[in-house]
Amino acid sequence: MKPYIEPIHIKKYAGKRVGIDAYSWLHKGAYSCSMELCLNSDGEKKLRYIDYFMHRINLLRHHKITPVVVFDGGNVPCKSTTEQDRHRRRISNREIAMAKLKEGNVSAATEFFQLSILDDWSLGYTSISGGEDFCIGGHRLNVVFSLNGTLLQLCSPSEPNSPYCSRIP
Repeated sequence: MKPYIEPIHIKKYAGKRVGIDAYSWLHKGAYSCSMELCLNSDGEKKLRYIDYFMHRINLLRHHKITPVVVFDGGNVPCKSTTEQDRHRRRISNREIAMAKLKEGNVSAATEFFQLSILDDWSLGYTSISGGEDFCIGGHRLNVVFSLNGTLLQLCSPSEPNSPYCSRIP
C-alpha cells in the first residue's frame, strides 16, 4: 500500500464534510483512562477519552472541516460468535487486571484493563456536546457513507477501503 499512499495536510479538506468513526476515536482515547473506566471511578480522569475525542473534532473544525460523527457497529447476526468471543476475552482480561491490581502490579493491571475496555459507549454520545452532526447506525461506515451521499471522506482505521472512498460533492 505504501507506494499508493500520498501524505496530505488535513487543511486540504477545508469546507468539506468528513465522516468520523466515533467508536474508533473513543476507544483510542479510553486507553489513557482504562483503569478508571473499568473500575467506574469518580472524577475527571475517567473522562479523558472524551477530551481525546473532542481534541480531534476541534482540530477538524480549526481547519474548517465539518465533522460528521458516526456511531456504528450495531450487532450483526453473522458476527455473533466473534462478538461473544471478544466479550469473553474482555471479561477474562478484566479479571486478570483486577488480580494484578490486588497484587500491587499497577503496570500489568493497566495493560489488562486496556484489553478489557467494553464497547459500551453510551456515555460517549451523551457526553459529547458541541453541535456536531452525528448519526447512529448498525451498518459498517462505508455502507452508511455510500447511502448518505453527503460526505467527502471517512476517518476510520477499521475501514480498509476508506482511502479509496469516492469523492462526493
